[in-house]
Amino acid sequence: WLKNIAPMESLMNIVLLVISPQQYHCGLKAQQEVLKDGNTALKPKDHFVAQAWPSVFTGISIISNRETPAHRDRGSDFPDYDLLTSLGTHTFSQLEVHDVGRIYSYQPGVVVGICGKLLQHSVSTWSGGERVCYARFVKDKVMKKMECAPRDWVTVDAFQPVPRSK
Repeated sequence: WLKNIAPMESLMNIVLLVISPQQYHCGLKAQQEVLKDGNTALKPKDHFVAQAWPSVFTGISIISNRETPAHRDRGSDFPDYDLLTSLGTHTFSQLEVHDVGRIYSYQPGVVVGICGKLLQHSVSTWSGGERVCYARFVKDKVMKKMECAPRDWVTVDAFQPVPRSK
């Protein structure tokens, strides 16, 4: 399964790099730290999973044909983005972000970056087929353990041009 999702996760890693460079680099650093000998809480049998893990996010949840009640994500830090990918054959779905009073079209192929601990969100209904959501997230405890905390809010300074070398 990890091998099969690797191309999509590479794309999602790039999406995160674009919207939150610091979170991307922290996730990459955490991934590298986990693989270092002696610096991980992983059991030896779990190292093969860590070596194959294709994402800078620490977790992926798959939600299939289920409503997602209004919630805030636990475990992450407030500035952290979750990436939610809507997949399937459904023809109608909406993502509601309650704290800002907005409802967004959430059709197959839509990717949403959301600060899930800060903003309460839900998908209360869908129709017209199967609905799958890949929800990528980080766990703050993991980031702290791997010395990647705290992450700051994204500001315009994160997107300043980098001087080119000659």
